[in-house]
Amino acid sequence: MKASRDADDVIFDNEVGARIRDFRKQAGMTQTELATAAGVTFQQIQKYERGTNRVAASRLALIAKALGVEAALLLGGGAASDLAPGEQQLVNHYRQLTSEQQALARSMLESMIKA
Repeated sequence: MKASRDADDVIFDNEVGARIRDFRKQAGMTQTELATAAGVTFQQIQKYERGTNRVAASRLALIAKALGVEAALLLGGGAASDLAPGEQQLVNHYRQLTSEQQALARSMLESMIKA
């Protein structure tokens, strides 16, 4: 028997879907591209983004990986939840760099700010 969703569940699912949509757009991905990366149809991504369907934890992890963000951010948490999607994406990319690459990136950013 399928459990009905109460108002809080609906609100939460809508918020998760909105974050998926925001991060997808920030990443410059189409629903089809995200769907392919997550192993679902683009229609399913539409349903997730609208909050019509709930995202399973395993699927949420795949979506987060495809978007280059932590799954916790899609749920509304995470250490950097106060960052905008583009800012979080930069942080995630930065963390993937070697320490030498991070030093170079910091130097480049400082040079750009001073210019």
